[in-house]
Amino acid sequence: MIDVTPALKEWKLQTERLRSDSGFAIKELCADAFLIAPVKSEKSKSSPSKSIACTIMAITHGDEVGGLWALNTFLANLQPDTITAPIAVILGNVAASKAGRRYLEKDLNRSFSAKGDFSEIKRAQELADHVLSQTAFLLDIHQTIEPAREPFFIFPFEKNAYLWARTIDSKMAMVTHWGAAFSKDGMCTDAFVNSQGGVGLTVELGQAGIELKQLTKGVELIRAAVASASKTYHNQINNQNSNQEDPSLKSFDEILKADRKIYTWAHTEPYPSAPVQLRDGLFNFLEVKHGESIGKVGGRELNCGADGWLMFPKYNRQNLQPPPAELYRVLKQVTDAEKSQLLNLK
Repeated sequence: MIDVTPALKEWKLQTERLRSDSGFAIKELCADAFLIAPVKSEKSKSSPSKSIACTIMAITHGDEVGGLWALNTFLANLQPDTITAPIAVILGNVAASKAGRRYLEKDLNRSFSAKGDFSEIKRAQELADHVLSQTAFLLDIHQTIEPAREPFFIFPFEKNAYLWARTIDSKMAMVTHWGAAFSKDGMCTDAFVNSQGGVGLTVELGQAGIELKQLTKGVELIRAAVASASKTYHNQINNQNSNQEDPSLKSFDEILKADRKIYTWAHTEPYPSAPVQLRDGLFNFLEVKHGESIGKVGGRELNCGADGWLMFPKYNRQNLQPPPAELYRVLKQVTDAEKSQLLNLK
């Protein structure tokens, strides 16, 4: 368990620094959620579609602490001339992070639009009402439970989400899906922002923890996200084309058709009712073959359900009850036929 106390103290220090800096206008929207805006702003010809150009969110899952360190680093280097549009920064589940747990009662990233008295459902409603419903672009920073071969975006496919991801990082792997929700357990942050007319992206930096390469990548992505979303915000208030598709560059069709780093589900394995033991050493983006043994269920071999790349293997070391809905997924590259289908999605 990583002690997040120093990082939470740094978060408080940085937000207080911004409050005292005359170059920023900062407002606490709700607990551990702040709006940061430039004091001087250009006169607008029209109103933006959302009052918050970009929201950066960390520790949506309490034990995925890398995003907190990346966000603190971003704030520590923030100067008035680097903020040109209103942005928000959020720590999702501080209580779970202090406890070293993914969540306390219910997964916060499955709690948006949910009903109930769990603390995470109340937190999701608070963030939805005060921040996310007014967010034009969301970057939610996560880490995986098991190691990952590389960082990756993951989000429900929409044209603007895809183009924004490729604006932030043109080469990073992305995992996407369409036609059904990511999880049967509930709505995630990115899907909620999409449902409110914004654009939501999640990024997985790598295995949960503090690792310099991941944190450097996280800061890089935050800066790129803020810069891109701010540009769109200014295009809107100046009555210019705010679409992420830059007419001076390749078209959406050309970019998508040439993209070889976009993946979707080939297979999803439900979590079994019998005792399960995955084999040691499984990780995200591990290449696997259909029929390959990846563990045992009830004493029998557990054979992989498809060719592709493994994603989100669940060892369930914390013995979560109820257990996760899924045991693992397998990725495949999005085919040309599926890309044609995506081009026609509304």
